[in-house]
Amino acid sequence: MACSILILLWVEDERSYDAFHADAADIYYIRNNQTYEGGKIYTFGSTPGPLAEGLKRDFPEVVEAVRLNWGSAMLFTYGEKRFREEGRYADPNFFRVFSFSGIAGGSGNGAA
Repeated sequence: MACSILILLWVEDERSYDAFHADAADIYYIRNNQTYEGGKIYTFGSTPGPLAEGLKRDFPEVVEAVRLNWGSAMLFTYGEKRFREEGRYADPNFFRVFSFSGIAGGSGNGAA
């Protein structure tokens, strides 16, 4: 009985993950399986950067695609200037897909 209750609680938790977003039923998270020596398969929450544009181009049902970077150093270029910054980055359409509210400032999508 205890195992059944724990499994039920786990399933409910999994089903409620990020369910607070306005369009949660239409948001999908793509994960990447990579196979290494010995046949071990590792699953990562990272995908190649160009995948977002490829999905939008090749699949008409994909309305928006958001890429996220969770804290590695990135090299930016602007004209001849090049600089490295470390932080968390997201595509400009992040707030059109996810319904997070900010602490201060605008959402970056034209709404204040």
